Amino acid sequence: MKDNTIYQLLDLRGELESKLSAVELSDKVIQRSNVAFHIAQEYLVRLKGLQPASFANEADEIEYYKTISPLFHAYLIFFHRVFQLEASAFPSERLRTKQYRKEQKVIRLYVEQNLQAYRYFITGDESFDREFFLSNPTPPPLISKKQNYFLIFSISLP
Repeated sequence: MKDNTIYQLLDLRGELESKLSAVELSDKVIQRSNVAFHIAQEYLVRLKGLQPASFANEADEIEYYKTISPLFHAYLIFFHRVFQLEASAFPSERLRTKQYRKEQKVIRLYVEQNLQAYRYFITGDESFDREFFLSNPTPPPLISKKQNYFLIFSISLP
């Protein structure tokens, strides 16, 4: 990516986070999450407008799909889920708590099922970046059975 595009993407991220922090000053969670969702949606559209038609090199494409794009998607998913939870009609506090606990179990199961991917990201591993984040990856080299556990999951990015 050209340096100019990187700066535009970083500015866009800063704008998004600034707008979202201003929304978080509101009292009502339902309205706040709805407004934040629409802001995140708007910025995701803007991000896609800045996405290069083709990347200058593989490193830029990997950076975009591994670090930049997921951040914008994460905000969108988070605020959408918060809105869904908060907008659900619960006749009692006990039922609301029960629903929150159910949601915690869903999140815990998701994390357990995607633990290898999570570890891949938090350790800063780059050994499979080409396979995960390039539109036309080169075929992976032959790998040992020990390394095969990474092939169990796949990461789907738009």
